[in-house]
Amino acid sequence: METKSIELRLPASTSNCGPGFDALSIGLKLYNFCRLTLRADNQVNVIGGDASGLEEMCRDASDYFFAETNLPKLGYDFEIWGEIPPERGLGSSSTVLGGVFLALNHLHDSPLDEHACVRSLARLDNAPDNVCALVRGGFCVSRIDPESGEYVDSFHFPVNDELSLVVASPEIRVRTRDARAILPDSLEFSEVVSSLNGLAYLVSAFAKGDYERLRGSMADRIHQPFRRALNPFVDEAIEAGVEAGAYAGWLSGSGSSVVCASPADHALTVREAMESVYRANGIACRLHNLAADNEGATVLDNE
Repeated sequence: METKSIELRLPASTSNCGPGFDALSIGLKLYNFCRLTLRADNQVNVIGGDASGLEEMCRDASDYFFAETNLPKLGYDFEIWGEIPPERGLGSSSTVLGGVFLALNHLHDSPLDEHACVRSLARLDNAPDNVCALVRGGFCVSRIDPESGEYVDSFHFPVNDELSLVVASPEIRVRTRDARAILPDSLEFSEVVSSLNGLAYLVSAFAKGDYERLRGSMADRIHQPFRRALNPFVDEAIEAGVEAGAYAGWLSGSGSSVVCASPADHALTVREAMESVYRANGIACRLHNLAADNEGATVLDNE
């Protein structure tokens, strides 16, 4: 069999974006890269230092791809590397699932279109937000069916470079399953209405590219208050960033990363203010001043 290989660039993502629980996400110019090479047998070989923890995810993604396409199952060698820290709410797991699934789709001449890829990955990742930003890039608004919970469709808008997304990733790992388990079974009606009001307004601000209007629109009553126990100093970091000139901030995904949306010319000051909160409390933290990735997953090399 002729060896076929592909390399992809996979953007990080920030999801929820305040009150947009499981609905909103933004692709970020922080990347993982993967290389997938088809084998003549059915073996799945994951290369890398933490390969043992990735094998199940890779097998899930490839099994799903071959089941969706009815193509004969093939094995592959898979390697992933890059800058996205795991279990920090920046879509690291989506780059693994998406890397395998999208690479296989490209190597088989794209039997699934973009919509079908997002739908499949949303099932694998149990939510559409991160995978939407991974595949499509930009600011994404995902819709799920209220009865089945299945991904239906999404809009995405480019985000201007004038908006900087300042990311603080403290050295605290938060597993998605733990972050979901801590959420309540019900919410007060008034809390839901408040979050929906902010959600509608902030989506409009992104759609219009009027980022100044993000101020005050990110208050969340649905998930962020309950996840403070797993994400110490999240409110303090956001408050410090806003006081330093950011428009607004939010807990990214399940955490522990915190994102502040800032005018580009205030980004360094915002970054220093957010970092100071964690440093004062003895928590190591990685900081990034990022622009939005508007392209989504990209093929770099295809042999």
